[in-house]
Amino acid sequence: MQHRMSQKEGRGKLFESYKITVCSAIREYSDVDRKQAPSGSKHTSNDLSDLKSYAKDAYTGAECYIARNVVSDHNIVTANGTAPIDFAREILRILHAAPDETIEEWFLFHRLGCYAVREAQY
Repeated sequence: MQHRMSQKEGRGKLFESYKITVCSAIREYSDVDRKQAPSGSKHTSNDLSDLKSYAKDAYTGAECYIARNVVSDHNIVTANGTAPIDFAREILRILHAAPDETIEEWFLFHRLGCYAVREAQY
């Protein structure tokens, strides 16, 4: 109980002014959002033609578009709407949250499910 009280107190005081943005989710990839990315950074989305139709002339990054579930470039990770687990894996890799093997195990567990991972181990 004392340990939990100390944790609560620490979160309330120690980290009160220490804030860092680890990840920022942007639903739409417009000219405004693109200015935040380095020139020439690779990226993805649901579909290149969708980007062009939604953003019209504001979207100028077609030469850097890669048709994949997730693309990581310049520590910026983009993913299509069907790849939240892939997106999380890339964020964890960039943050060095764990060894790559561990991150891959987490990814497979959440992508394939616990039974598929167990079967693959035997």
